Amino acid sequence: MLLEGETKTFSITLSNTSRNVSADLVLLTFEDSAAAQLQAAMESKELPAIDLHELQLAAARKPLKWCPPENNPDVIIDPGKDMTLDMEVIGKPGLSDATVHVSYGHLGVPPSQVKDRFYTRKLSIPLAITVNASIDIFRADVLPFSTSFAWQNQQRQLSGTLPPSAKKESPPIASRRPSSMSSRSKSLKLNASNDNRFQSLLSRIGLTPNDRSHCLLCLDCRNSWPTPLCVSIQVRSLPSSTADLPKTPLSPTVSSPTMPNRNSGSSSTTKTAYTVHESLQPGHTKRILLLLPRIRLPASLCHAPVPSPDPNKRTQQFIVNTGPKKTYEAEMREREGYWYRETLLGLLHATWTEESTGRRGIINARSIRLSERMIDTLKLPEVE
Repeated sequence: MLLEGETKTFSITLSNTSRNVSADLVLLTFEDSAAAQLQAAMESKELPAIDLHELQLAAARKPLKWCPPENNPDVIIDPGKDMTLDMEVIGKPGLSDATVHVSYGHLGVPPSQVKDRFYTRKLSIPLAITVNASIDIFRADVLPFSTSFAWQNQQRQLSGTLPPSAKKESPPIASRRPSSMSSRSKSLKLNASNDNRFQSLLSRIGLTPNDRSHCLLCLDCRNSWPTPLCVSIQVRSLPSSTADLPKTPLSPTVSSPTMPNRNSGSSSTTKTAYTVHESLQPGHTKRILLLLPRIRLPASLCHAPVPSPDPNKRTQQFIVNTGPKKTYEAEMREREGYWYRETLLGLLHATWTEESTGRRGIINARSIRLSERMIDTLKLPEVE
């Protein structure tokens, strides 16, 4: 039994019952019920390019994977010997059963030297898999955020309670502080000043007010599992150069996710700006607020066609829109929305943890959809 986004390993032991013939060719292929459902959905001729991209991306992420040993990537089973193969499965919506197909044979020479036709036998191993819901992001919104709240950071800096991370946002402003503010420092307090979530949120806007630099991402997360789950959402740093902006989807892959360290809030493979932790009780919904930098993408990237998510399909580099005919302006707005959404998803890495058992997994953030209003809020204006 798996939860959505959870990864588990299992093993399959193959035994060569022959007395004198080795199996020097072993090929593994997989089938699963989720792929059949996605393939049926992709056969529709009325799908917009972005919806077709989402289906192809979900189909390209296989829930089953073989993990070959590093010291022996080529599987050779000697006569009368056994070999154990380690497999990895991830909880994916729609996954109820799967089949591991093992094709084996004897070549006698390395596979690269085979020129004639050869034959193999196939062994099919059925798997029954149960996948239950875990954390679901069922609603998202992008709202403007005025960083005029930086005045509170100015107050906290003068009182010595401002975190060091917020002080690095801009130089000290004691010399620029109006004299009238000193007499009002004790009376100016936010009602949420005792809430650590808002204190942490406001500390990330720095000391200098700039109404155009940030926006607020609101995520409504629901715990569908009957035990409490802890949600951790990493917000990654925005690339400093346009050369580092995405040219392909940035959302994390489903295999072997890198889990954040609850204590440090960072990952060993990503540059993380900060991490937000929330605990969700069974059946409860909680709104998580994330402060994000507003994004400005070059026009050449915004107008680029939607790429194919499968790099192996060299004959199809981009997805052609087979849905209803659209105007040029509507097509460009759709492409722009796609690239801004991919950039936003690339800034997020969400995971869940069941602290009572140590189980953990990733949260699918691709359920986040952006409207035109949300995209306009996320975009950083070219003229400030």
